[in-house]
Amino acid sequence: MSQLIFKNEYVCKLDDRFRLKLPIELKRALPVECNMKLALYRRMGSKEILHLKPIHLWDKEIELIMQNMNQFSPAHSRFMDTVMSGFKEVDVDSADRIQIPASVADIFANDKEVIVRGQGDYIVLQSKKMRDDALDTNAMTEEEIELLSAILLKKQ
Repeated sequence: MSQLIFKNEYVCKLDDRFRLKLPIELKRALPVECNMKLALYRRMGSKEILHLKPIHLWDKEIELIMQNMNQFSPAHSRFMDTVMSGFKEVDVDSADRIQIPASVADIFANDKEVIVRGQGDYIVLQSKKMRDDALDTNAMTEEEIELLSAILLKKQ
């Protein structure tokens, strides 16, 4: 189970150079161990959502995967390709900004408003327009929310 480091949701704007200023609450929550370095990567199974994770936590996860990976397995190789898709180590600069790399900046080409949401040990970055569209088309019913909440809360 991941530890809760980041929480809350913000709407932020990218500047013309695709730099994103982190909300101060999220910057303050960065663990000292990460030294203002974050892993930026695409969420598995989605080309439109990015995650940011303190680099020391990312390194631990990748090390564990590599220890258990069979380098001769095509399935393991495809999995690692998926995990590393869009990966870039980014620094938080002196103005509390991160640079969105060109390799993934296309996600925000049509919408400079970004949803920045703390979600446990990582931060989610998503185009506001895409998130709003997804909420409109994929909204859960009240019954689905109640059922899933009951299931997840019982696992404590």
